[in-house]
Amino acid sequence: MKKWIALILALCLLVCALAGCAPEQQADTQEDTGTTTEETQEPADETPAETEESTGGETPELLVARWAGATADYQKEQVRSYTEANVTIDDVDYSSLKEREILSFQSAPGTEGNYDVVWVNSAWITEYIEAGYLMSINDLAETAGVDLSIYDEGLMSSVTHDGEIYGIPTFLQCIICAYDTAAFDEMGLSVPTNYSELVEVSAALKEAGDGLAMPASQANGAYTVWSQLLFSQGASLVEDGALTLTSDASVAATERYQELAQYAADGSLGWAHEGVFQALQSGASSLGLMMSGNCSNLHDESASLIADTVGYFPFYGYEDTAAANQTYWVWAIPANCDNPQAAFDFISWLCSYEVEKQSSLDMYTISAITALAEDEELLETVPFAAIVMDEFADGQPDPQNANFDALKTDLSVALSEVALNAASGGSDIAGLLGGLQEQYGGLDWS
Repeated sequence: MKKWIALILALCLLVCALAGCAPEQQADTQEDTGTTTEETQEPADETPAETEESTGGETPELLVARWAGATADYQKEQVRSYTEANVTIDDVDYSSLKEREILSFQSAPGTEGNYDVVWVNSAWITEYIEAGYLMSINDLAETAGVDLSIYDEGLMSSVTHDGEIYGIPTFLQCIICAYDTAAFDEMGLSVPTNYSELVEVSAALKEAGDGLAMPASQANGAYTVWSQLLFSQGASLVEDGALTLTSDASVAATERYQELAQYAADGSLGWAHEGVFQALQSGASSLGLMMSGNCSNLHDESASLIADTVGYFPFYGYEDTAAANQTYWVWAIPANCDNPQAAFDFISWLCSYEVEKQSSLDMYTISAITALAEDEELLETVPFAAIVMDEFADGQPDPQNANFDALKTDLSVALSEVALNAASGGSDIAGLLGGLQEQYGGLDWS
């Protein structure tokens, strides 16, 4: 009996010993596993944050190309408030900008120094699109929830090809009339409301030793004035793929150009757009054909004698119609851009209502946002904004054709001759235009 009791006690001790060891080992394992799991989970919790910081959360770098000048200097300060990307503006002299942009377009994606955003002259946009240099922004705008319908419909159509949109237009410019209201009051002159009255006022000023300040030099200004005289008739330089220099409308536009040149202020034949605003600033002329993008100079109290008395009215090119030669710029994204969404987010911010309005208030620039032409605060500061938009509504751009630049140069030379002879019997307008038609009419204008 004692042996059985001893055996039972031994078995109990063995079971207890085994039971005591197993929980201890399991606890150690759980503790190690728990510690290991906790140590493993800490990096797992941190890894998404580190990835966000190193990839999605890293501030993008954007290199932006645009032409140099006062607006570029302003924009360099303006973009400092943009926090979604580090933006560097490469402000390039206008004469080199197109070449620099094309070199960037033709480089491989990822090449150091490639542009992420470009400012494109409206005259280049079709060439860039057809060459495949630019990226469609349709999907980018949809992803970002940006409403592109706020921009002028006609201008948006000019940057749309085969249903794809290739940029956002901005910085609208055209010829308008600027005048010194004090001088008009002193002379008892009324603000013109049509072309005939513009001629009458110009003649009165010329007789008084003043005259109409015109950008009549061969450096772009002469052609722009002439083109708006043509467009105001509802006519075009190219119609149905054919050059129309000998049309009745082209001849009539040249005759009106000659008539205005007859009453031009002294020196106008050598003036480009800069000469016009300088003549108005100094009081040398009381009326001028101003490129609207230069009007900020007239409001500069440190340089303009008419800063407090300047006024504006449309450049009536035919009867009571004023039609713009639609000059504007387009913010676009190169096809080889590394970060298209960041680039689009930037240009959509730059072309937003609030930012465009502030630019207009500060720099007298005109946006393609149609509602801004009715913004009372803006119109109080930039009184010519509605005039520019109205002229654009009736206007048209220059022909998008490879032959146009050469024609424009030769036409400008012919217009210089017309202006030079305006006060001494006039020029053979039909002969001048006929010669250009013969030289260029046989080219492809489609």
